[in-house]
Amino acid sequence: MNAEEREIGLSVTEKEEINPCGTYCGKCDDYGGVCDGCRNRNGIPLWYHLYGRKETCGYFQCCAASGKHDCSECSQLPCEKYFEYPDPNMSDEFKQMWFKLRIDNFNEILLTSKIVIEGDFQKNLLKFKKK
Repeated sequence: MNAEEREIGLSVTEKEEINPCGTYCGKCDDYGGVCDGCRNRNGIPLWYHLYGRKETCGYFQCCAASGKHDCSECSQLPCEKYFEYPDPNMSDEFKQMWFKLRIDNFNEILLTSKIVIEGDFQKNLLKFKKK
């Protein structure tokens, strides 16, 4: 197979474009122009400054510490940390949209199991936190 050989449901290129949290840079209009992706920024998303944050993203830190490429390689997904967001004032509707987007991306690449989520953020908190 060539350089685009499939790896866990993604091509090699696509795998480099998925961030530890499951955000897929390859689907973003800003990627390659305004933004080069948090993986290429050592885990500091371009938009973190909007919330006054300067530290490395917690998902990036966790994956780096455990030697994982992204959270889909972890048996704990979605763990308690997965429900942490940079903006404490973010609405539950926005958190749910972001959570669903990332889990949907991981469900595309997981070969052995799929994560079934609820349609409401608070229900997902109850379902997955401290599991």
